[in-house]
Amino acid sequence: GNIERMILDVESNRPAMLFSDKSIICPHTSSEEYESFIIKFCIDNKIKLIFSCRDEDLIKLSKIKYKLKSIGTTAMVADSDVIKICNDKHLFNKFCIENNFNIPKVYESYMDIKFPVFLKPKIGKGSLNTFKVKNKKMLNFILENFEEDFIIQRYIDKKEYTIDLFSDFNGNVISVVPRERILTVGGESYIGKTFKNKLIIDESIRLSNKLNLIGHNTLQCFSDGDIVEWIEVN
Repeated sequence: GNIERMILDVESNRPAMLFSDKSIICPHTSSEEYESFIIKFCIDNKIKLIFSCRDEDLIKLSKIKYKLKSIGTTAMVADSDVIKICNDKHLFNKFCIENNFNIPKVYESYMDIKFPVFLKPKIGKGSLNTFKVKNKKMLNFILENFEEDFIIQRYIDKKEYTIDLFSDFNGNVISVVPRERILTVGGESYIGKTFKNKLIIDESIRLSNKLNLIGHNTLQCFSDGDIVEWIEVN
């Protein structure tokens, strides 16, 4: 029969390849051959829709989305300026402040810090090199021994939520499903409980509309029921 699902990856041992109609090895997104490979692949296989499940691929895919559109392939990805904001926590915090979205307080001055605080890299994922810091001694040790460009924020002792949000190709929100993060492993939600919360749903839609998110997205926030404080968008 006709091929319906095709998986591209840089290695052949990926589990998803077992569930596809056809799997193909492709160049890494950092390769100079990536763009030409993707365009030729889409033409040769008459691909109508292409999307990525890996954050690091999104910026490269977003840069060629209009070239893909010209050959009849739709890329389910936001524009590159949106991807840059979501990939850089400094830019995301700045965007939120400028557009009246709540975020945990960011300490710009070392002298203003009130402990405990939370350190996270400007660019990172999976909770790698993130720390709850209780005092200046611990803070100084981390800043002196890690090369990360850290963001220092007020530590939030509230429930953390992940919101699965899906938008159409014009940025119109189709579905919003909040879930409480009960257990996380390596920064990823491992056990969660979905629930309906109007405040979180409404704020998720407002954030998505302002960013003009496309396709499948996960939004992360803290909330105590009165306000929503945004952490990031993936």
